[in-house]
Amino acid sequence: MKGEEWKAIREFEGFYEVSNRGRVRSKARIVHHRRTHFRKVRERILSEGLNAAGYPQVDLCRGGEERPRPIHSLVAEAFLGRRPQGHEVNHLDGNKANNRVENLAYVTPSENVRHAVRNGLRKSPRGEDHSQAKLSAAAVKRIRLDYQRGGVTQMEIARRYAVSDKTISAIVTRRSWKHIV
Repeated sequence: MKGEEWKAIREFEGFYEVSNRGRVRSKARIVHHRRTHFRKVRERILSEGLNAAGYPQVDLCRGGEERPRPIHSLVAEAFLGRRPQGHEVNHLDGNKANNRVENLAYVTPSENVRHAVRNGLRKSPRGEDHSQAKLSAAAVKRIRLDYQRGGVTQMEIARRYAVSDKTISAIVTRRSWKHIV
């Protein structure tokens, strides 16, 4: 491919290279095969598979051990430098299969989530979609209704739903669960 640049993959120098276009190739070499046999490995572009998260990956082998590696991480490390601690690789266009270097950037996990929400790749984690949610939208509606009718304190409602009185206060004053009418 015209304009394609190749760089060695860290920890696999002499074995594999990755390109700025998101392709991975095996270098031509002779490998030890069984106890006394050797075989030639020719240079070739590796075929990709998908990992559990849906990202393209390749299996790199060294010392008889296969190590699956996501391609976007290989491209980013080779062309953007080592990943800063606490950062992840973000696909700027939101396409997990587009592993060209110009489509990748190192970002913090929160920046990655904001990017995904902003581009419609992920729902905003609020209400019962939030991983820490203890209440459903229906429960929040019942809590507000019970409190508006009167005759029951926030502490009693909190005990009924196994949450703190601060949580109930935030719900009835609409500081939390604002999206529920």
